Amino acid sequence: MPSTEKPGLQAERTRLAWERTSFGFLASAAIPLVGRGPLTVHRTLLGIAGVALAVIVVYLGHRRSRDVTVPARSEILFIGWATAAFAAAIIAFLTL
Repeated sequence: MPSTEKPGLQAERTRLAWERTSFGFLASAAIPLVGRGPLTVHRTLLGIAGVALAVIVVYLGHRRSRDVTVPARSEILFIGWATAAFAAAIIAFLTL
């Protein structure tokens, strides 16, 4: 039975999934910036780091969507560790 999916649909879903992840980083970058009190260097650096991670994720997503046949092990490991480190940094700096 022939496939009902259009060619390239998997690549589009991959790109959209990575873009959703980048929106998560952007939202997480806003958390330290909307805290109470004066804007400190630590909070600013966390916001910048979140935006930088979002840009990296968008880049990786567009690169992945061009070639979905190759396993994305290194990109997934990078994003996983970056997410864990970014969350730990937010918790550490916001509890200071």
